[in-house]
Amino acid sequence: MNDIPLWFFWVQFFAYFIARMLDEMDGKQARSIGCCSSLGLILDHGCDGFAMGFSILTFVKLCQTGDSFWTLLTVTTSGWGFYVSTLEHFYVGSHFMGPGNMVTDGSVLVFVLFGSMGIWGNDYW
Repeated sequence: MNDIPLWFFWVQFFAYFIARMLDEMDGKQARSIGCCSSLGLILDHGCDGFAMGFSILTFVKLCQTGDSFWTLLTVTTSGWGFYVSTLEHFYVGSHFMGPGNMVTDGSVLVFVLFGSMGIWGNDYW
């Protein structure tokens, strides 16, 4: 397989960082000024789901895991975390983000992996 240039991992790192920050800031802003709506929530979670799918597919491509068990495990666990979190918000009415949650701690893992691949490349996979 062809090596992916190191700069591309850093582009993904910063793009994911900016996307996470903007996603968290728009929700906080909407709650602070009291303009939350069901349509806004559906739009926000719909965009999050769409972006999460592309992010995971980009991540497994950058890891070059191919057609393997690890690809299936990564896509399945990420999708499951998003699905359960969305169901919790639908049935409970809010998100409880305790320690070890997929949103915050999963993002830290993605940052660490993109950063380490930006330093060493994807040869160690």
